[in-house]
Amino acid sequence: MSARPGWGRLVSTLILVTLGSPAPVLAGDVVLLGVFPDRALVAIDGQRVVLVAGQEGREDVRLLSTNTLERRAWLRIDGQRRELTVAGRAGELPEDPAPAATRIHRDGSGAFSVSGSIGGHAVRFRVDPGAAVTLLNAAEAERVGVAPGQGQLITLRTDRGRAFGQRVILPSVRIGGIALDRVEAVILQGDRPRLPVLGMSFLERVQVREEQGTLLLRGPGR
Repeated sequence: MSARPGWGRLVSTLILVTLGSPAPVLAGDVVLLGVFPDRALVAIDGQRVVLVAGQEGREDVRLLSTNTLERRAWLRIDGQRRELTVAGRAGELPEDPAPAATRIHRDGSGAFSVSGSIGGHAVRFRVDPGAAVTLLNAAEAERVGVAPGQGQLITLRTDRGRAFGQRVILPSVRIGGIALDRVEAVILQGDRPRLPVLGMSFLERVQVREEQGTLLLRGPGR
């Protein structure tokens, strides 16, 4: 996916580091969950990970390339090239015969954006698979009734220097017909990001693919 760089992409790596270092995995247990033009969402030994083409991923697992139309990805696993297609497992990607779906278009800035809600409060999201979690600024969090509370304090490094945030759990996030409960997020101090960023803490729980310049999201049925 080629959404323009933003705060989500700038802090994603640091947030992932904050969440903890990955443990060694069994490379034979790799499942492809979603594909984008330059990255893929996979489950490695039961843990969801975003792999970026040309970059080191988890131990002995590297993304080589993807095909979003065919929902395929090519990975090097334990030194061997393997082709995977998007497939779910019980409890990971529900096989609902009529799952809810939402199509997301690019806005005037070239980014993918969509209207939705947090805890029933209307929100305009910018969709960024490069963000490890959903991000929102302090004022927006207060507007939708989310208080940092006793959430874990974290420090982030951005293009503007250091930023401080607090990890929280959003009660619910909805876009179109897709609604998920208990979505991890980080509230950043200050007025950035301007729009809440819908990151992988939401996207990894639905099926995502790019079709003719738009994003198609499929989630559990109502």
